[in-house]
Amino acid sequence: MDSIENTGEVVGGSRVDVKVMLAAAGLPASEEEIAILAGEYAGQRASTDALYDVAEARYVDPALRFRADTRVADWAS
Repeated sequence: MDSIENTGEVVGGSRVDVKVMLAAAGLPASEEEIAILAGEYAGQRASTDALYDVAEARYVDPALRFRADTRVADWAS
């Protein structure tokens, strides 16, 4: 990936932020894709933060949870 330089653009998410996140994930992207992602970043970030902003669900067990105990059903009878 090209060197990352700060262009000072901070509308939504900066291109630098997007480039750093893509580089960390090992994902290639064109400059056009980076521009689109940077423009959409603020909305996506707000949506993601809203998932964790439900106080009522703070201590509720998730719907999908692995339980190690098993129940053996006798299929022979």
